[in-house]
Amino acid sequence: MALPVSDRRGRMTRHTKARRPLIDLLGGHLDFMCDQTINVLQPAKSGLFKAFAATTPQRLKVAPELPIVAEAGPPSDGCKLYDAQKPYLEKQLDKEALILLFSVPWPPQGIYAKREIKAIDDLKGLKFRTYNAMTGRIAELAGAQATQIEVPDLAAAFASGRVDVMITSASSGVQTKAEEYLTHYIDSQAWLPRNMVFANKAAFERLTTAEKKAVREAAQAAEARGWNLSIEEMTVKTKALKDAGITVLAPTQELKSGMAKIGDTIAKEWAASAGTDGEAMLAAYRK
Repeated sequence: MALPVSDRRGRMTRHTKARRPLIDLLGGHLDFMCDQTINVLQPAKSGLFKAFAATTPQRLKVAPELPIVAEAGPPSDGCKLYDAQKPYLEKQLDKEALILLFSVPWPPQGIYAKREIKAIDDLKGLKFRTYNAMTGRIAELAGAQATQIEVPDLAAAFASGRVDVMITSASSGVQTKAEEYLTHYIDSQAWLPRNMVFANKAAFERLTTAEKKAVREAAQAAEARGWNLSIEEMTVKTKALKDAGITVLAPTQELKSGMAKIGDTIAKEWAASAGTDGEAMLAAYRK
């Protein structure tokens, strides 16, 4: 018996029983499955299929690069925040004669360093690579020294001691060959940047009803595909970091708590400048 299931991004799956799940997966009769670690870890490591997440409370010691379900990205908080934001994004874009078509996330951001970072206090005094006002504020709240470094200069900056630590995605780490100048990646999933695709409202309104429907349906499909690809990118590139020799670690509870406090401070500062809509959006997110 197969049961249809829809997730919050509108993707449909069907739950079914299989007598030989591994064989059925490799044969293309199943798209994904859940099984005991002992049955799937070695085939996954050999490349027969991709492991997405572990259902254990903590990451597996034998595969620390594999996130647990609660962490597997995009993080559920990222979905929840987008759901809370969307009406206010649409309202603001409408004021600018634009309409939101869809929004998709980049992979989550993690901490790169030359040693393990176990707590926010470990960042104090370190030269923290920043690339915009928000990352500069994070560095300030962590007690680190904000240092503006562009991506092409990362290797030279780390080698010369101009910077000690950075927060960016696993994808950026692979792209810039972080293994050549760093040793540790803490998969903190600190935040989830997103891109938006929008359209001119007047141009959209000139479309026929059928054309509008087609555009909306295409946007919905693109959004679902984009969120799926973000999950895939995060999983593949985090494994690539480990394969390249970087020590991949889950964040400690102390580090999570410290980052959460920084997030709360930034959220309060943002709400104070964003007015009533900003406060209402945060309230919806925190429900």
